[in-house]
Amino acid sequence: MKKILLIASWYPTLKNEVTGSFFREQALLFQNDFDFFVITLKPLKVGILKYFYYCLKQKYFYFDILTPPKGIGINYLQVKFPRGSSLFKPFAKVIEKFNLELISKYSYNSLTYKLKELNWNPDFIHAHSVENGGVFANYVSEKFKIPYIITEHQPFMLQSLTQRKIEILFNAISKAKKILAVSEHQKRQILITGVSCFPEVVGNLIDDNLFTINNKKHENFNVLAVTYPSYIKDNDTLFKAIRILVFEKKIKLKLLLIGGDYNKLNLKDEENPLYKEAQKYGILDYIQILNQVERNKMPEFYNESDVFISTSIAETFGVAQCEAMMCGIPVIATANGGIDDIITEKNGIKIPIQDFEALANAILKIKNNEIIFDSLEIRNSVINKFGNTAFKNKLSKIYNNINE
Repeated sequence: MKKILLIASWYPTLKNEVTGSFFREQALLFQNDFDFFVITLKPLKVGILKYFYYCLKQKYFYFDILTPPKGIGINYLQVKFPRGSSLFKPFAKVIEKFNLELISKYSYNSLTYKLKELNWNPDFIHAHSVENGGVFANYVSEKFKIPYIITEHQPFMLQSLTQRKIEILFNAISKAKKILAVSEHQKRQILITGVSCFPEVVGNLIDDNLFTINNKKHENFNVLAVTYPSYIKDNDTLFKAIRILVFEKKIKLKLLLIGGDYNKLNLKDEENPLYKEAQKYGILDYIQILNQVERNKMPEFYNESDVFISTSIAETFGVAQCEAMMCGIPVIATANGGIDDIITEKNGIKIPIQDFEALANAILKIKNNEIIFDSLEIRNSVINKFGNTAFKNKLSKIYNNINE
C-alpha cells in the first residue's frame, strides 16, 4: 500500500472542525487503498533568541487534529521582530527571506522527529494549495527524494505578495510532478500568471453518502446562502435582491445565512459581521444567521431550503453549491468562474455578477414555479462528475501513476 504524506494548508482541528474538512473527506475516501499521514502547519511567533534555543534543544511544538486519518499539526517557529521594523523595506526583505528559510527547516525537523517515532516513510506527497502547503512539499520532497503533487484550491491572486514570495510559489509549482486544479476557471487563473506548468482539472469530492435528497415540506419559501464577510462574496448583491423581494414584491421568504467569522466560532446574532452587513438594508426580520454548522448537519439545512444562492465575484470551484445540488436543491449563482463547470439548465440559473435585479427575478421564477427542477436530475448532474466513485477513479489513477 502506497504511503502518502498529505500536507494541508488548512485542516480541521479540535478547536475548529469545519475549516478544510473536504481535505479530510478526500483522504478518508481512499483510506482502504492508500496509507495517509496528514500534517498541517500553523505559525508560532517567538523572539530570535528563543528560536535558536528551541532549535538547539530540538524542542518541537504540535497540536491535535481530527482523526482518522492519522496525522499531526505542527506549530512552526517564526521569528518575531520589533514592531515597525518591517516598515523599512530593505530590512523587511531580509526578515521575509530569513523567516521563509527557517520555517521550512524547522517544520521539516518537527516532521521527521515525529515520523521516526512512528517508523513511517512516505512514497510521495500530496499538498493542498501551494501557499504554503506546496512550498513545504517542495522542501520535504528534496530532502526525502520523493515526488509531490499540488492541488490548488485558492484564487490564484498574487498582487498582495512580494516578488520573493512569488518566486518561491512558482518554484514549488514548476518542480511538482503534477498540478491539479479544481476547475477550468482556476486552471486559467494559474496559467495567466506565466508559471510553467500543465494543470489537470479534477474538481472536488462531494460526498454522495453524506449529502442526500430528503425533501421536507415547510411553510415559508426558504433561501440558503453559505458565505462569509468579504468583498469577493459580494453579499451586498444578495441583500439588495432580498430587499426587493420583501419590500417591493411583497414576497414571504426566509433567508438563512451560514457563515461569519471562523476564528470566533461562538458568535451570535449582532456579533456576527454578516449581521452588520444585512442591517444596512433593513432586512434583519427576514434573515437567520448561523456562524457555524457542524459538518454532518449541513445536509439538513440544504434539504430545508427551496433554493441555494451564491453571489460571489469569483469561485475556484463552489463546494457549497455542489453540496446543495447533491441534495437536489437548485442553485442560483453569479457567473463566478468555478460554477461554469457545474451549472446547467437542469440544476440551476446563472446570472451576471453584481446583478441583484436578475437575482431577485430568478428567485421569483423558482418560487412561482415558472421554472421547475427535478431534484434527482439535479443530484445526478453532480454525482456523475464529483461523487465518491467519479472522484475516486480520477484521483486513484493519478496516485497510482505518480512514480512513473
